[in-house]
Amino acid sequence: MITQRHGLPGLPGEMKLWAAVIRQAVGDLNGSSAIQGSKIGTSADLRRQAYCWFTTKRQGVGTLQWICDQLGLDIGYVRREAGILPPTT
Repeated sequence: MITQRHGLPGLPGEMKLWAAVIRQAVGDLNGSSAIQGSKIGTSADLRRQAYCWFTTKRQGVGTLQWICDQLGLDIGYVRREAGILPPTT
């Protein structure tokens, strides 16, 4: 999975940005990125919105499918790593 600790050396800035979008969405999904006193919503709101983002079938700019295409990632793999799909056996 794309994580902060891997650093993503050699990727262009825009690709690092899109990778960060996935990382943020995973944090939102897990409830680990809600900010105390934030006006963007509660932890439950962020989880719901992140779940919808991970499961949408849309393919436009900024969707999970589009980001995975830009980064050369398999969307099923990303969804499994995020806990949206069960692990493969």
